[in-house]
Order: sequence, then structure tokens, then C-alpha cells
Amino acid sequence: MNLGNANYYTLKYQVHGDNYLDSSDGQENVLNGELRTLTNILAFGSIPLFNIQRQLFRIINKLGLNTLYYPIVLRTKTKTKAVSAITKQAISLRLKEPTELYRAIQGFFEASNNRCIELKIPEDFKVYDGSDIREFNKKLHENELHELYYQLFKEMKIGFNCVQIKSTDLSDVQRLLEFLMIKEYVRIEVIL
Repeated sequence: MNLGNANYYTLKYQVHGDNYLDSSDGQENVLNGELRTLTNILAFGSIPLFNIQRQLFRIINKLGLNTLYYPIVLRTKTKTKAVSAITKQAISLRLKEPTELYRAIQGFFEASNNRCIELKIPEDFKVYDGSDIREFNKKLHENELHELYYQLFKEMKIGFNCVQIKSTDLSDVQRLLEFLMIKEYVRIEVIL
């Protein structure tokens, strides 16, 4: 079978000037996936000289030699100040003006306060997952998110490293912290 003669409609979509990636929604959704990946990696590994390694990878990748280069990652949790610098750079590469979510994430890693907050999940609260980012962004832009999200954004900007919850909220809080990309940097305390 000669694949060179097949019609590749998806390739035509990707080179189109008004495609999804060129839209602000597309940029926000792509950024969300990139930050989700970055914060998960940085929670379990530290990337020394991140900017230098990033530039080196870009050059090697453009030359088509990416199989010859493997980034150096140490098996230590990245400190929040370093995560802050990396996430700030990632956000600035995608968005001219970060949304409330990305300002909260950035603030969380910049603040890195040693404090505990109490969190109660209301019955009518929807916990979003990474796959729900389009719906979440739409509601965020229209100011239609549950009030708890806006309260959490404020708390994240102040910084915290501990959440006190009731045992019935454990699963929802874990998913919520995962969605907000801070799960690995927050200790969960179950209170009676």
C-alpha cells in the first residue's frame, strides 16, 4: 500500500490559518495539557538548567536529531520557586493575558506558604477533570463557575500546603487538586 497517495484531511486542517490552535480557546486548552504534564513531572523530578536544556532540545529537534538527546532529570521533587519560574515561562509562551486559573496556579507556586485551609465540597459542586477543560474555560470566561472555584483561586494566590477536609470529601478533593495541578504540593488532612 502506498500511503503517499492517500488523502490526509487532518494535515490540511493543521495548516489552515484559522485552525483550533490559532484560537485563544485552543491556546488555553493546549497550555492546560502542557502545564498538567509539567507539574506532574516536576513533582517527581527536577530539571537542572531548564532554560538551557529547553533551548538545546529545540535546536536538536529542529535538526531532526531528537533521538540523540535526552534531558537530564534528577529524581528529586522540584522546589515550588523553580516550578513557579517554569510555569510562568510556559504560560507566557501561550497566552498574552493569563486567565484567572493560570494566575492562581502561578500565584500558588510563587507564594508557597506554609499554611492550612479548610475545604468543604458543596453538594452542587462539579469537580472537573483535565478532559473537561473546554467546558471549564467556557464557564470561567462567562463567570459561571461555582463560587468555590473563585475562593480557591484566591487561596492559591496567597499560598497553602495543606487542606483539611472531611472523609466524605476525600475523593472529590483529590480530583480537584489534581485538576488545579497542585495535588503533589498539597498535603490532605482528614478531620473528624
